Amino acid sequence: MYINDLNLSPLVVAEPGESYQPSATLNRWVEVLVDCPGTATEVEKGANIYIYRLPSGLEVKPGDILNVPFGAQHLTGVAIRLLFKPPVDLPLEKIRDVEDVIQKNFFRDSYWTLMERISQYYYTQIIQVIRTALPPGLLGRSQRRIRLTVAGAAVSTNTNINALLNTPLMRIVRESYSLLIKFYIFNTIENNYLIKILALLNFQSLVAKVNNKDAHKILQLLQQQSDGDYSFRYLQNQVPRAYQGVRELLRRGLVESYLEPPQLTKPKFEKAVTLVTSTLEPDLTTRQREILEVLRRRGGELWQSELLQICNASSSIMKTLVQKGCIVIEEREVLRTEQSPSLAQDQPKTLNAAQTIALETIQTLNGFAQVLLHGVTGSGKTEVYLQAIAPLLQIGKSALVLVPEIGLTPQLTDRFRARFGNKVRVYHSALSEGERYDTWRQMLLGEPQVVIGTRSAIFAPLPNLGLIILDEEHDSSFKQDSPIPTYHARTVAQWRAELENCPLILGSATPSLESWLSVKEEDAGTERRGDAGKEGHEGTENLSQTLSASERPPLPASL
Repeated sequence: MYINDLNLSPLVVAEPGESYQPSATLNRWVEVLVDCPGTATEVEKGANIYIYRLPSGLEVKPGDILNVPFGAQHLTGVAIRLLFKPPVDLPLEKIRDVEDVIQKNFFRDSYWTLMERISQYYYTQIIQVIRTALPPGLLGRSQRRIRLTVAGAAVSTNTNINALLNTPLMRIVRESYSLLIKFYIFNTIENNYLIKILALLNFQSLVAKVNNKDAHKILQLLQQQSDGDYSFRYLQNQVPRAYQGVRELLRRGLVESYLEPPQLTKPKFEKAVTLVTSTLEPDLTTRQREILEVLRRRGGELWQSELLQICNASSSIMKTLVQKGCIVIEEREVLRTEQSPSLAQDQPKTLNAAQTIALETIQTLNGFAQVLLHGVTGSGKTEVYLQAIAPLLQIGKSALVLVPEIGLTPQLTDRFRARFGNKVRVYHSALSEGERYDTWRQMLLGEPQVVIGTRSAIFAPLPNLGLIILDEEHDSSFKQDSPIPTYHARTVAQWRAELENCPLILGSATPSLESWLSVKEEDAGTERRGDAGKEGHEGTENLSQTLSASERPPLPASL
């Protein structure tokens, strides 16, 4: 259609239909998975999922951890999905409000999407997927905590705020504050004190708008606490309407809420020794030099008890080394994680021609891709894994290595720890609850690490995942038959690699039929074949084939 020589889009008449609702009422209901006791049958039928109303101003998205009323209690729940309207058979007066958001983005978007796909593809209630992914009882035994934000922490260290703000220097800064904000200069300022001053000025304006007495009381309690951090239960005992007060402070950005996982046992602390200098002082005794050399060979850090045992030394010699500035001794928490004996550091091996081709193929991958690494037992696949992972750790990324059986974990773990030291962690169902929880907590830190485990380790919460490896990918143990969800770790690994945009290596001496078919369906130009049986190294046969494949199982649509 043309008007005054202007080309206009065809006019489409739209009438409000059954789905029309004013924008203010869109998605004001949410399905919440409440972590409450229930029988296996009830859980399987989704009996733990309830409908709640979202109060005005409370923003929620799937994967957030919520606090909801449940009978006479207040329980933890997971937001499953937002609803346009509640079920027609559920009276509105029976729908209760969500109390608050305990922690936003508890499940990262890609991680939540993965769990949704598993739930849909394997026809399993998402509660079962969540319980498989998390350490046992994590949500039910965790506690909510409230802490001051950076602005709040800045104010809590100043007892006379008005006097500080009225100094000549602060008056100049205050007058320049709006200009700094306007041009975003504060984002480039490295002076921590000036940043705190700006936060303080902004904080004062926010506090002035808080007219909730309960909010003021909570703020005062947090400011009086050295860490600015209290459990929500404590605040409830001190302030009658703590929910309203905390919600007001959260809305103002003065505090933040988070979920603290349970301490299943009292944390254990032990003295750790760290080497602080590589240059030996000339006045060191032979015995002192020997101890420092042992410490250096072990990566520069050891528990004091272990170092004393290895060197058959006493704690007095450690004190002398501290006084001379050679070492530092500090108490650290001893995490309940699976441990291996101390291993001599391993160096990368020289690769043969086939291994080199395999490694180059993997290292040229950019983003999601699948690679079938075919090599007989002893052909050097593990060395390819190690050298593919090493550069990822250097740039801050992590790797996930899956093996079919727990019995295969120690042997592979020793190889990896000899190369990467304490960056290697083990995660599988045979660990105690405390070990699983501590390992899970370490994975969340985002530090570059290598996690080795069985099929359940595919749920390892690594935020910077750079590579996934399925060793012996043909093994039927990667398929879980019971309990539900009855997933296949290879299929889930393919989905996760795509969602994380990282490569997936399928290693095997006898690849599965599905993997062979994926390779054979690729164009000949995408295949990378290594010559077999030539230029063999001692104890290592050549890889027979390295093949690239990009086929994957169909991805179900997100819920």
